[in-house]
Parts: sequence; structure tokens; C-alpha cells
Amino acid sequence: LAVGDVVVASELRCLGAPPHPVETERMRRAVEMQGIRARVGCLLSVDHVVRGLEREALFAEGAAAVDMESAWLAEATEGRSLGVVRVVLDAPSAELHPLSILQNGWRALASLRRLAPAFEVWASLASHRTGGTPSSRAPY
Repeated sequence: LAVGDVVVASELRCLGAPPHPVETERMRRAVEMQGIRARVGCLLSVDHVVRGLEREALFAEGAAAVDMESAWLAEATEGRSLGVVRVVLDAPSAELHPLSILQNGWRALASLRRLAPAFEVWASLASHRTGGTPSSRAPY
């Protein structure tokens, strides 16, 4: 993965806890409808910034990407549909440090802005499945 790449979670995990279910295919379709290519894979949430050898070990264990929020935020969904998309801010070739955060942050933000309409598409797809409206059945 490189800075600005998009990852759609196929599974949402946190070390030592069972995985949270996610809506992978609907979210992947919504992202692709925006003309954005996304990698689909396991998203692992941890409580610290991951670097170097630890990053390599987590990826070797099957994590496509690592974040510090998603698994804990998923607990608040209370059984509603959950789609998780992450934009890469740091990668093995672009470790997170004060100088890189500006350049990498702008690149990641540009991807995120292009991605925003996908959430409305996904909400619409999810509401058609449940028979509600996006505002009454908001899955996020």
C-alpha cells in the first residue's frame, strides 16, 4: 500500500477480541462507483502507532491495514450495518513523522475527499436492503 490508497475492510479486528462484521461488498461497490480502486482486506485496530518490524509482522498475520479507531467505534453501531473504509496515511515506504505528515496528509485528504460520495451511495444501498431510508436507517 502507498499513501492515499483506499482500503475497504473485509473484516474488522482488534487483538484479543472477536472480529466485528462489516459490509464489504456493498462498500466496495460504492467506492468503485466513484471511480476509485480499493484494496479489500482485513483491518486491524491497535492502541498505538505501528512502525517497522511490528507493521511487517501484523501484515504477515493477514492485516491489510492498521488503524487506531475502527474496532472501538464499531462497538457503537449496536447491530446496525457497518462499512469501513480507510485511506492510507503512512506506509512502509513513508513512515509517519512530523515532516511527512504534511505531504502525506494532503495526499490522503485528497483521496478521502474523492471517497466521500461513496458513503451516501453505500447508505442508499444499505437502506434498499433493509427497506428504510438513508436518514432513518443510517448505518454509520
